[in-house]
Amino acid sequence: MKRLPTLKQLTYLLALHEHQHFGRAAKACFVEQPTLSTAIVDLEESLGVSLLEREHKVFQFTSIGEEVVKQAYEVINQAASLVDYVKAYGHWMQGDLHLACIPTIAPFVMVDIIAALQQVYPQLNIIWHEETTVNSLTLLKNREVDFVLLALPYALDGINFSILKSDPFYLVCAKDKMYLYDEKEVYSWPKESIILLNEVNCLSDQIMHACPFEKENTVDPIRTVSLYTLLQLVKGQKKATLLPEIAIQKGILDGLGLVHKRLPCLMSAKREIALVWRKSDKRNELFTELGGLISGSIG
Repeated sequence: MKRLPTLKQLTYLLALHEHQHFGRAAKACFVEQPTLSTAIVDLEESLGVSLLEREHKVFQFTSIGEEVVKQAYEVINQAASLVDYVKAYGHWMQGDLHLACIPTIAPFVMVDIIAALQQVYPQLNIIWHEETTVNSLTLLKNREVDFVLLALPYALDGINFSILKSDPFYLVCAKDKMYLYDEKEVYSWPKESIILLNEVNCLSDQIMHACPFEKENTVDPIRTVSLYTLLQLVKGQKKATLLPEIAIQKGILDGLGLVHKRLPCLMSAKREIALVWRKSDKRNELFTELGGLISGSIG
């Protein structure tokens, strides 16, 4: 019978690749360094290839070693998904589920989603993680969350997703400034008159993708990390921004003296709110059902 690598060997290999140091990798795996070193050698022997180039106390992964690391990650992920599936079998709608959600969605949907899920599945406990898109997908990849609520377009690789809602963009500004934008083409908007969130936030990229204005001419160099700070800047500096419909519907403009309008030149400008989960996760039925409930709760 063919000698196969063990999950423990693959786990040690991934730890070594992450830490690039035998001692630190062994510590992360709660074993002694000789134990980890022996496991790596045994893995190389079972595969019949050298995964590392060793020179005294220095090493680096070979090209085949890098490829084995990629495959090892998939194998470990599949094994963990199998365990999750068996543990959850027949009990999918109870217990803890970790949901990561981006900051430009979470404040406007959290209460409604929790209420909808608790009404239908009172034994299901949603644990929220508010993170950027990059951090949310990292948590998903590392199995620290079960699913993610984010906005598209965004490059998703090896991930299942279900689009829940279209979220159109509206221009927001002071009432006496709307004439500068209404019934005008985007290219004729005032120079540096649009304030956006900083580039760490994917909302800015989605607005730039959906709206045909030139960044260097139309967008103000001032950036912020918070929608609420953004609106204070818009109000104080007599400029404008674009906001998703879901934020406006939940009253983010209340008391600010700002108005909003979906302009003719931006009728197709929107983002898509989507639920995403790992392709290796066997709980497709669960996430499909949750997606339907979440979609209904956020309108």
